[in-house]
Amino acid sequence: MRPMKVAFRVDANDTIGTGHLMRCLALADELARRGAACRFVSRNTPHDMLARIESAGHLAMRLPDSPKNPLPICPHTKHGHWLGVGAEQDAEEFLGLLGAERPDWTVVDHYALDAAWHTRVRSDVSKLLVIDDLADRAIDADLLLDQNLQPEGPHKYRPLVTGDCQLLTGPRHALLRPEFADAPRHPAASSDSPASRILVSLGGAAPVELNERILQAMRGLPALQVTLIANAADHARLRAAAPDNVTLSPRSVAGGMSELMRSHDMAIGAGGIMTWERLSQGIPSLLLGIADNQVAVIETMLQRGLAHGHPNLNAVDQDQLRSLLHVSLFNTSLRKWQSAEGQRLVDGRGTARVARMMMGTDIQLRPAAVGDAQMIYAWRNSPAVRAVSHAQAPIDYETHLAWVQATIANPDRCLLVAEDAGQAIGVVRFDRREREALISIYLAPDQIGRGRGGSVIRQSCVVIAERWPTLTSVHAEIQENNLQSIHSFAAAGFKPYSRTMTWHRNHD
Repeated sequence: MRPMKVAFRVDANDTIGTGHLMRCLALADELARRGAACRFVSRNTPHDMLARIESAGHLAMRLPDSPKNPLPICPHTKHGHWLGVGAEQDAEEFLGLLGAERPDWTVVDHYALDAAWHTRVRSDVSKLLVIDDLADRAIDADLLLDQNLQPEGPHKYRPLVTGDCQLLTGPRHALLRPEFADAPRHPAASSDSPASRILVSLGGAAPVELNERILQAMRGLPALQVTLIANAADHARLRAAAPDNVTLSPRSVAGGMSELMRSHDMAIGAGGIMTWERLSQGIPSLLLGIADNQVAVIETMLQRGLAHGHPNLNAVDQDQLRSLLHVSLFNTSLRKWQSAEGQRLVDGRGTARVARMMMGTDIQLRPAAVGDAQMIYAWRNSPAVRAVSHAQAPIDYETHLAWVQATIANPDRCLLVAEDAGQAIGVVRFDRREREALISIYLAPDQIGRGRGGSVIRQSCVVIAERWPTLTSVHAEIQENNLQSIHSFAAAGFKPYSRTMTWHRNHD
């Protein structure tokens, strides 16, 4: 079987920043670990960034650079000037660079590209994943990912996407590197001491002047040890800006970032992808927005109490900045809460969830047999499964065995076992009612929370549609407090309807 092929369309430079590329690299690394072959197609991206792609084992392909002062030739998007050429030209050059060997998936992470580009490329490739943060333009994709924490969730994208587009929203799907997964509890969660070790990282495109402002605002505070991530060319200037109470350690490369975060009491950062890295490690943060696309993220973080700060650093004077710093340093109760709540919200496994969603083929469905009864019985009676079941009382094995035998023999029921590489990971049941069916699913206890639910549900719906060809829709009845199950069914293409979620069979 040939490896799955994935093409990424993403740029990185001083205008765009490096966050888009870094989250695509995290996804590419995870896909490659699972056997996929990944290539990146970029325009106006510095050679050191292309070298970073290649050092990770992926192919880096370069589109012709655009003029240094391009006209706003993509009027349909707010960030059209980022592209430097017309969207139609970009799409044709992208497809031309790919050649005859079309990818199984194309991943595009670019604010300048909208449905016109998506539709043109989608007509020539198998599937398209769009990574977005803004919800400010029409999108034509098979899968859309917005990893940001926003009150509207997936609903803000409904008017912008086609009906068959699956939506993955929220930091549960944050594209982080493996080092950020399942971190132990951060020391800040139990510390009653003021913060004295500070990690500052505003992102790869942050002007040196903003870092200077932060250092100067520390003047007059207690002695601080500050690690600051910045370009090597700016280190001398930043050392000169540091006041006497600050012991400054500038760094250029942010390798081992999870360990670095865990060795500091708090962080000062912007609203980019490192927001989710910090939450996953439980390090309390002072957030300061340095770009328009960070405002909504930071505002939501502040409203939820997950960080302290301001959505626009340029709107904050030095006295206000010093006051924000003072609160972050000395409010130990706030830092404790932020640390614990951040790690509860972001488990760092989002990249694996998205990769599994894209690959899909790692999950197989087979009809259940009587020999599976003991295994299913153990799953059914586990506390984790019973807690979200309609019937929560334990059942005895004799009753369960009789139920399995009757279910297998019933032509209007279908019991399927989901497997990953031969290991059983869950069970799905369908109950047919004329042209409709009711679906019920539970995973093995050690699989809960690992992002498998959506793939199992989607794959099982494909199987049941083939087995029962007259079926028109599948319904799921989910308890309102079972948010994890609701997210899984939404990821599989189900939509809320009254007290159920419904999947309609596609007859195309």
